[in-house]
Amino acid sequence: MAISACEICGKPFNDAIGKICSVCVKKVDETYTIVRKYMYQNPNNCDYISIIEDTEVSDKILNYLIKKGRIEVANKPGGASRCRACGKETSGSAVCEQCMARIVAEKLTSRKNEQPKAGKKPEDKNTPKSYHKFTGDR
Repeated sequence: MAISACEICGKPFNDAIGKICSVCVKKVDETYTIVRKYMYQNPNNCDYISIIEDTEVSDKILNYLIKKGRIEVANKPGGASRCRACGKETSGSAVCEQCMARIVAEKLTSRKNEQPKAGKKPEDKNTPKSYHKFTGDR
């Protein structure tokens, strides 16, 4: 367990539970509930600026929710997010759909090609599967 700075408030905390402190976790959850409710009630007016102005939520926390993919917002200042793999614009997620599909395919093929675990020995066909009771007679 190491001490890290919270991604939102910057205060030091024990990072065993994640990258944000427990106070900010509570604020993020409250903000998510407020923003989600606002988005359901105003489906035609869900751009970044109107959410901040109408709900008075912190832009830092809203950016965190967008970055983590919990909320997708149109017209975010600074443009759309960029894919970390190829650099194409995304709808707020860290990786575009094409790169995500490629990553998933690579993971699936690597799992199929994995070698057996190092701790397990392959079975020897000459090794008996049952044991005989030692009677002491030689």
